[in-house]
This record gives sequence, C-alpha cells and structure tokens, in this order.
Amino acid sequence: MLHLIRPDRSMARVKSSARAIELAVAHGADLSKLDWQPAEKPADDLIVSLALRYGVKCSAGIVLDAAYVVLRRYPLEITETHQKAAESHAALLQEQGALMDKVLPGWSDRKRELDARVDESHRQVVEDAEKQLEQALTAKERDTDLVTHWINLGGLEPPR
Repeated sequence: MLHLIRPDRSMARVKSSARAIELAVAHGADLSKLDWQPAEKPADDLIVSLALRYGVKCSAGIVLDAAYVVLRRYPLEITETHQKAAESHAALLQEQGALMDKVLPGWSDRKRELDARVDESHRQVVEDAEKQLEQALTAKERDTDLVTHWINLGGLEPPR
C-alpha cells in the first residue's frame, strides 16, 4: 500500500507495493497518476516528517510507503483501542462484579489483577512502537529536494 500526502495534509492510498516507488523513480514516472482513493485520516506532522525523509515526490505531493504511516499510527490506534476496552471492562466490573463474586468468589480481584497486567503490556507495546518511530525520525535527515518540493507545492514544513 502506498499513501499520497498532499500539501493540505489530506491523504490518499492505493494498493501497490514499494516496488512501484522504485520503478517510478527509475523511469521518471509521476505516481500521482495512480488511481488514488481517499484515506480516512489526514497526515499529521510526524507523517509529513517521515514523508520528507522516506518519500518520493510526485506532482500532487509526496508518496510514502504505508509502512511509515503504520509506524506513526500504530501507537495511537493501539492506545485508542486499549482505552475503549479499559472503559468497557471498568463498566463490566461495576455492573457485574458483585454478581460474579457471588458465583466465582474473588472474581473482581482477579479481574483487576488481569487488567493491571494488560495495562502494563499495553504500556510496553506503545513504548516499543514509539522507540521505533523515533528511530525512523532520527536515522535519516530530511531530504532537501523533498522539502523544497513540498514547500513549492504549498506545504508547511513540520517542526521535526
């Protein structure tokens, strides 16, 4: 999957491989000609920062392999999912805890212990994902040609 990041931060995607980027660069093709479909969310500063390091310019913006978009969004999405699950579990404990403790003595305590282990696991996964993102941002400097292209298209350079 490839993502097109436009100067207004809107994004589009197309089912294609990173090999398409290599071929486009090798043959001077304009990837904006692909059949792009709108993406659900716009690019944030970190996605633009990744694009300015790892992307390829096209007439409509910068094309970026989806792996970099996932690298940015994974910690956010897993946190959102975890928060929703934690809220649901807290409601379950409040609504059904007393009943479950009658049927299975100690259920509420075991449930709280399990929730604490899940919270710690989530914290570790997010920490690891954020380290990977940070490594990608620090492993390579912004490409000056991409930055110039981005600004010429009307894009604003993000702080990182």
